[in-house]
Amino acid sequence: MKPVYTDSAVTEKEAKARYALPENIMMENAAAALERALDETDSGNKDKFALILCGGGNNGGDGLALARRIQGKIECAVCLFAESKTQGAKLQKLAAQKNGVKFLEFSETLLTKLSSDKSKHLIIFDCIFGTGFHGELPPQIHSAFLSINKTECTKIACDIPSGIGKDGNIASYDENGNPLAFRADITITMGALKTALYTDFAKDFTGHIISAPLGISDALFEECAEPDAYILERTDMILPERAKKSAHKGMFGHTVSVLGEKAGAGIIAADAALHFGSGFVSVFQSGLCKSAFKIPCTLMDAESFPPNANALILGSGLGRSAKAFDFAEKRIIPFIFAMKNPACVIDADMFYYPELLPLLDKLNENKKVQVILTPHPKELSSVLSLCAITGFDALKQRFDAARAFAARFPNLVLIAKGAITYIAHGKNIFIADTGSPALAKAGSGDVLAGLCAALLAQNYGAPEAAKTAVIAHGLASKMQKASYALTPLSLIKNLEKLQ
Repeated sequence: MKPVYTDSAVTEKEAKARYALPENIMMENAAAALERALDETDSGNKDKFALILCGGGNNGGDGLALARRIQGKIECAVCLFAESKTQGAKLQKLAAQKNGVKFLEFSETLLTKLSSDKSKHLIIFDCIFGTGFHGELPPQIHSAFLSINKTECTKIACDIPSGIGKDGNIASYDENGNPLAFRADITITMGALKTALYTDFAKDFTGHIISAPLGISDALFEECAEPDAYILERTDMILPERAKKSAHKGMFGHTVSVLGEKAGAGIIAADAALHFGSGFVSVFQSGLCKSAFKIPCTLMDAESFPPNANALILGSGLGRSAKAFDFAEKRIIPFIFAMKNPACVIDADMFYYPELLPLLDKLNENKKVQVILTPHPKELSSVLSLCAITGFDALKQRFDAARAFAARFPNLVLIAKGAITYIAHGKNIFIADTGSPALAKAGSGDVLAGLCAALLAQNYGAPEAAKTAVIAHGLASKMQKASYALTPLSLIKNLEKLQ
């Protein structure tokens, strides 16, 4: 896991004060990181041309330092979108000028000329705003980004793509109503990873994110402030491999999936649980479904709750009718509280259950519960409303909303699903960026619910089950050759390829 910070400026300010880091050294290290990215850019057999877009602050100073460093080695030019304002940026501009760096006025004509030169590989660096930006892009930069984003070239952002606010949201839009920021292939973020880089809105603009040191080791830098969250990596996934040779199915738990008005969703969740290691998987039919469903032979059809079941999936396809909620209230919820150590995944339709707040309050009171909730943004909005957690937009402020939920229910685990997924438990938030657009299809969430339940059945704690399930779910989605062709069944099939 890698630490990530909401306000990295605090971290950098503390690092400067604690370790006496001069600003020019930090700027030089930032420029060196950009230079490494430039050197590592594959240009085929073409010469490189670096067009460096600079603003008036220290982010612009990083770009000016880069220009000075590569002048004479790689052909380059600087386009200033504002006069240098900070002392460090002014010194870097002077040094670049004295070293013969070209300063050009950005225009459509210049961009067309550079991009149409087939003898050169164009690399554009965004060093305009960096962290701390908020509001809409100025007209000149707005227009420039419309053209740059359509241009075939390599694009590298310094610290954070310009146009992304420090909260990770984007206030500018293109002519089609789509968010507009500098669309980077690579983002070199300085000193610390930032939560602003890990939002649904930012994901289309950050490209590959690389963290670069500013002059001290990561270990020392991370001492300067408490992380706000942690980025999950593949190595944080602990698959339920069966290492013990002498084994029987009873050792790997018994998962129950409740079938409601849309029974197919519950069957998908049950199938995912079976494929992720649960020793037994039963489906409990409610009689709510109007269509006849054939239960796969690999699943057990339960007319009553198996007394030895140790994990439950509730909500996948349950339905939102009064009849569905009445069934859950009278038949399912009592079973949860009758379990010795309640372990369940609450999903989908249960996020509209009118009595959700008292249910969560009661579960949260039991320190032994292992409960995971898996809402997507619209469902999370309903959860926040029912639980009287106010002041948060479930799409634009999902990170803060997840943190507020975890503070209200510290013993429960929330998986706030999205292009970027947040896992919140107590004071800890984990960020997962392993998913793909292939998951934007009905049934994908039911698979995740099944994976979580399977791990709970196998005695994972809820936080560990959530982390492993989310990472596995995302990685399995990327194994589909055609992203549009992913189905819940192929997603489940891909689980066997994980290592």
